[in-house]
Amino acid sequence: MNNPFNPSFGKVPNIFLDRTHAVTKLSNELQDPNSPYQTTLIYGVRGVGKTSLLTDIGNKMSAKKNWLVVNLATNYNVLQTLIDSICQKSSPEIKKLLDKIEGIKLSAFGIQFEYRLQELTETNYQILLENILDKLQAKNISLLVTIDEVDPTPEIKNFISLYQLLIRENYQISLIMTGLPNKLSELQNDDVLTFLLRSARMQLSSLDLLSIKHSYQDTFAKKGIAISDDVLVAMVKKPRDMPILFNYWDIYCGKLLIKR
Repeated sequence: MNNPFNPSFGKVPNIFLDRTHAVTKLSNELQDPNSPYQTTLIYGVRGVGKTSLLTDIGNKMSAKKNWLVVNLATNYNVLQTLIDSICQKSSPEIKKLLDKIEGIKLSAFGIQFEYRLQELTETNYQILLENILDKLQAKNISLLVTIDEVDPTPEIKNFISLYQLLIRENYQISLIMTGLPNKLSELQNDDVLTFLLRSARMQLSSLDLLSIKHSYQDTFAKKGIAISDDVLVAMVKKPRDMPILFNYWDIYCGKLLIKR
């Protein structure tokens, strides 16, 4: 039996505790162009599930026919990567429209920029991105950009500043970023990015013990494994040297033996 609690480095596990409400609320709010959740900051300490939550939201929005989701990494060439990702993820119909934009050329090998290297400035990228968003908007397609574990680098700050401009020009674009509280705070308090102080904020905290206990009970019961209430309580209160849920699944599936 595959372990349903396995976190798999940011992938959404089969048992995703206590986050259904957050995923549903955010995915619903994103479809309202006047919602404060158009720009959302998700913060919390390491290990509380920020990446899994972001992945789940991205998957739900990608499943909608009028949404395009691009996951950006905190690195160099943010705008170029964004434009490239939009073109790659677009449907064949949209790619035909994008191929008509001056400055880019789509082929079987991906996107090619029709500028000489020295001409590829932020202004060029901004113009290209605005033209791409015009094409998407004409087909009523909204763009969601997600950035996981954001780092307040100059590249990221420049992108967020451009994002603010695109919002002011009423483009159908949304942004969700996750990160540690201190890094998001640094972005919010940047002199140019103070608009982030008006964004929606979602704090993720550690799961409450009752939710963990009920999840143990329900999951093992579905596999025909009966566990007493005393054992459930002991599992929940296990010391921090063995805090991860999938350990118990392996134990009770016979991979390990513990004595009460």
